[in-house]
Amino acid sequence: MNDEVRVEELLRAEVVDETGGVRALEAVCGAGPALLVFLRHFGCHGCHAQVDQVVPQLGALTGAGVRVAFVGSGESRMIGPFIDRVGLRGQPAAVVSDPSLRAHHAASMRRSWWGSAGPPALIDLVRLRGQGYRGTRVEGDMTQQGGVLALDGARRVLLHKAARSLGDLATGDYVRSLLDKMSS
Repeated sequence: MNDEVRVEELLRAEVVDETGGVRALEAVCGAGPALLVFLRHFGCHGCHAQVDQVVPQLGALTGAGVRVAFVGSGESRMIGPFIDRVGLRGQPAAVVSDPSLRAHHAASMRRSWWGSAGPPALIDLVRLRGQGYRGTRVEGDMTQQGGVLALDGARRVLLHKAARSLGDLATGDYVRSLLDKMSS
């Protein structure tokens, strides 16, 4: 799957921030290592759970010089309420949106109706609701799946996980493994 990541195209993709400002994803990532957490949409149960897997790692990641960005697919007006709902306000991470899905596609994130509404997704939804996650309305592309992508300072892919369904999350252990890969 890593071979399919088109890094240059990914970094050129335009994203929007909470204020509606448009910039290339590369400006969000900076010049050093980066962890991009791709979200399905800002109202997704699984995306809230994915944020919860990454937030405990933010201190260690940013301490190691890794820039962290959450990349959703909804409109810019949806970013602020999402940040507040999931507790990202004031955290050392950017939250942007990729409404064109160009960054998601360049990062080889899957798009799947089955992963959003098929049996695997329904099982994920029941599990996530049982864990206390509550989504809101669809705030972006419902069929887009999330995932994570880590780049080193030379823009080589260190980690790549493209989710197969809304609850196929990168665990905290998976995210922590990025630090191991950076130090080796």
